[in-house]
Amino acid sequence: AKFIKDGAVELYHNNVKKLETTAAGGTLTGYWTGATKVFHVNATRNMTTASGTQAITGVGFTPLAVVVNAVVEGSHAISWGSQAAANKGTNADYSTGGSGANLYTSSGNSYCINLVAQSAGNSQKAVVSSWDSDGATLTWTKAGSPTGTAYLRLLFIG
Repeated sequence: AKFIKDGAVELYHNNVKKLETTAAGGTLTGYWTGATKVFHVNATRNMTTASGTQAITGVGFTPLAVVVNAVVEGSHAISWGSQAAANKGTNADYSTGGSGANLYTSSGNSYCINLVAQSAGNSQKAVVSSWDSDGATLTWTKAGSPTGTAYLRLLFIG
């Protein structure tokens, strides 16, 4: 442990920093045993990639749910979604879709990510198809000819 005068407290395990306090709160690396587990992962998706699966790993536990924010670089395609292990996904999306601003909610469908890129009919959608011991597997469905890179921020909860 390090106790910095008028500053941070840092806790280490095997010489790896696990907890650090800051003026705004603190930073935790990993998760607390016995508590709800939460882990954040950044990932990308090439929008031109064919339909298929994408493994998201490095979580450190089998998640029970995920909250997702996704955006396609250089476009107005944004998707917020969630999915629990026992339920279908839900999402709220914003996309210009080539025809001006369009905000819509797609609740109750099976997708936790729905990115409509450039114009209507060009999209990538994803659902969690398996909850794995170190993360989850997304199954993507491509429609039309979307382009760009999707940046995903996934908050896994266990």
